[in-house]
Amino acid sequence: MKTKDKFVFIIGLILLFGFSNITAQTTSVYVVPHPDDWQLFMNPNAYHSIKGVNEKVIFLHITAGDGGGSTSSNYYLAREEGSLRAIRFMSNTFTNEGALGSNMNRTMVMVNGHQVLKFSYRNAVAYFLRLPDGNYGGNGYPLNNNESLQKLYNGTISSISTIDGTASYSSLVDLEATLQAIVTSEMIPSSSINFNAADDDLGINPDDHSDHIFSSLIMQDVANNIGGVTLNLYTDYFTDTKAQNVFGDDYLISAGTWAATASGLSDSSYFSSWDNTHNAWLGKQYFRTVSPNNYPVVTVAATDANAAENPLDTGTFTVSLNSVNTGSPVIVNYAMSGTATSGSDYNALSGTVTIPNGQQSGTITVTPIDDIEAEPSENIILTLSEGAGYNIGTPATATINLTSEDIVIPGTNLALLKPTTVSNGASTKDRAVDGIYNRNNYWQGIPYPQWWQVDLGNIFDISKIVLTTYYGNNRYYQYDIQASTDGTNWTTVVDFNANTTPATSQGNTFNLNNPKARYLRVNMNYNSANYGVHIMEFEAYGDLPTNNPEVTVNATDASASENPLDTGTFTINLDEVNNGSPLTINYTIGGTATPGSDYSALSGTITIPTGQQTGSLIITPIDDTEIEPDETVVLTLSSGAGYTIGEPSSAIVNIISNDVAPPVGNIALYKQTSSSSGTERSDSNAVDGIYSIDNWWGASPFPQWWSVDLGAEYDLSKLVVFNYYDGFRYYQYDIEGSLDGTNWTPLVDFNSNTTPANNQGNTFNLNNPTARYIRVNMNYNSMNLGVHIIEFEAYGELNQGFGKNSSNQTSFSEKKLNETSDKYSLSVYPNPSKYGNPIKLGIQLQNDESAIVEVFDINGKRVANKEFDLKKGFNEVEMPTNYFSAGMLIVKVDIEGEIISKKIFLE
Repeated sequence: MKTKDKFVFIIGLILLFGFSNITAQTTSVYVVPHPDDWQLFMNPNAYHSIKGVNEKVIFLHITAGDGGGSTSSNYYLAREEGSLRAIRFMSNTFTNEGALGSNMNRTMVMVNGHQVLKFSYRNAVAYFLRLPDGNYGGNGYPLNNNESLQKLYNGTISSISTIDGTASYSSLVDLEATLQAIVTSEMIPSSSINFNAADDDLGINPDDHSDHIFSSLIMQDVANNIGGVTLNLYTDYFTDTKAQNVFGDDYLISAGTWAATASGLSDSSYFSSWDNTHNAWLGKQYFRTVSPNNYPVVTVAATDANAAENPLDTGTFTVSLNSVNTGSPVIVNYAMSGTATSGSDYNALSGTVTIPNGQQSGTITVTPIDDIEAEPSENIILTLSEGAGYNIGTPATATINLTSEDIVIPGTNLALLKPTTVSNGASTKDRAVDGIYNRNNYWQGIPYPQWWQVDLGNIFDISKIVLTTYYGNNRYYQYDIQASTDGTNWTTVVDFNANTTPATSQGNTFNLNNPKARYLRVNMNYNSANYGVHIMEFEAYGDLPTNNPEVTVNATDASASENPLDTGTFTINLDEVNNGSPLTINYTIGGTATPGSDYSALSGTITIPTGQQTGSLIITPIDDTEIEPDETVVLTLSSGAGYTIGEPSSAIVNIISNDVAPPVGNIALYKQTSSSSGTERSDSNAVDGIYSIDNWWGASPFPQWWSVDLGAEYDLSKLVVFNYYDGFRYYQYDIEGSLDGTNWTPLVDFNSNTTPANNQGNTFNLNNPTARYIRVNMNYNSMNLGVHIIEFEAYGELNQGFGKNSSNQTSFSEKKLNETSDKYSLSVYPNPSKYGNPIKLGIQLQNDESAIVEVFDINGKRVANKEFDLKKGFNEVEMPTNYFSAGMLIVKVDIEGEIISKKIFLE
């Protein structure tokens, strides 16, 4: 065989046997809102993707999963670390090659003009967009300006920003374009594409987190824009009610992946998510597959967004496909809306546009109709509609602005020859606007009261109304005039019901302060001459509205506190960017908090500069020493020049005082002490927090007394006395309490004791007697004449009558330390708990709810917080204690604003 022939033969063999074994290429995208979702709900599919031959895997973590903490803690970083560990764990299982270790390629990449954090590891990439956690119901969290994916998708907010300030997305379209750019830049060219996301069908996937649902809906939009994407839609939380369907190695991999995830949190000193709540989802993967369609994606843009009546200037909408149409003509449906009226303001459109074979777009021309009517600028909105053979992408709507050259000539009677309606006397109703001022030409309604109404055709700022009634024989009329922009909601602008002056040929002129109106109604209530009411002519004067911006207010940070200082924020919003001179907005301040003493006083005005749309007012609490309940700051917008007030027109910021009467730990610690004359060692040794057998107060010979001043009146719940101990000696004593240090009441009688002292001391539970001073009368020591106290502890709550506004103290205690609720019940156990063992919470619910659990130390500092999704009935959740300090803790549970707090002691 010749050399050339051998070469051809070898190439043929390669083609026959080598290429025949090439596996089809796949790009799998796992889309989750939180960094620890895919491990529970999309495994072992994620594992098989990681291990897939010729498969690229993209993990998109849409939100930071910060749980409302924003960047105030590193909780979101711990969750991210958990996801990265899980990816590495799966990649390194069942492999005969050396592991890559923890060294992932970390880069900050620019995508669609936004910075996004990216990690790479073998065939996997992980992106973290760090958008704010939207809370279970989609309402967001105050630290993140209450932003959420749900609000962005539904249009409640127009933009959303990352919690770390690295990026801000100006719209839903901007976010979806960024996600699409990530996928298209990472995917294997010409590969099949699978998107894995939460199922948005609430019948299949009920009671899921809002971030799960709306991250899925967003990515389904992206899938439509890309085209040809297979969707795997997963049941999430609801799988805990389903049977296990993952077994064998797949189960082991799923459990190991979750364990790796949990270690990322616990190694960062956060709660390990390896608990009964999360583990209930292990071994359960339920999803359905939606096959792709390969239809083109249709979008619309206003390629000429301005149109005018005279001189005639058309506007243009362009409807585009994502690629050139290579098949049959694509007929795209659309609907029209906006303030302009089809057929009178512009030529009516057909509702469809056809994109022929070989073309990628079609245009729709908007042609204005030139009329003589004075009218404001209007808009024309085109919205794409569903149809056969295409998918709707984003943007799916576009707007053209239509301007009129017609103006209101000063002195023009806006009511002349306009349509009228009446309650009675329809045959003569139009005579009141026909311009004929003849006493025999009038509208008549009988008997009074009757009403007459005119439609001006557009909304105007009304400056003057002239009403000419029938006149003669000294008759007078009584009436009022109302204005409306919609024909339904009315405002009285003239009240002439007290009139007794006879009507004349001059009529009655009423100058107004430019109320906006399209409809004007005259309620004719009385005629002094007979039962009929009559209008000869009705005139209205004014101009097109001045388009003043509408002002609203929101509490974008509705919670403030004294210490640690946390400011609150009111945001004043315009409905459009201020393109004129700086705009000064007036407001008033109310609420239970006092400006100047509870918070820094505000000026009463805020100016929004040119080019801006919002302004912020910061509520800065003043840290005082008064004990006081939570208070409110209420801001209400006031009228002023150059703007109108919309809704909401008021908002509330709550101020939390750190000087409340919290349940406390050892209230005797470091307090002032005194003792009787036989003292041998310092009496302060008994409250210095040192439990050494060599550190004690002592005096001899017995009896002797020792006393402590708590500094305030407390309702005492428990006393603990630690005496010197050696396994043999015992002490006998009694304890008294006093409000004034002079008059004493017995609290404890331990004079019959014969049990030897030990290192646990003696604990005495009390029924909340009130005392400021506590005295221990040491009466006997079985070993020698000396008496000794190593440490003395007292526990209780500040008496509600002590401090400012005792009546308010009671209501605050009921609010903040409420131990019952109509909505749910709470138990915390064991109490006391041992350090290192979890605190358990038993929560009985009437419905499925989301709960926020917080733990505070004795100083009011939050030391832990965690969110749980709970089911109807009894739930048991755990809070680890291995990084708490021993002592008194407060466990606070918040379910939809219903708060219960419980005290627990950690030994």
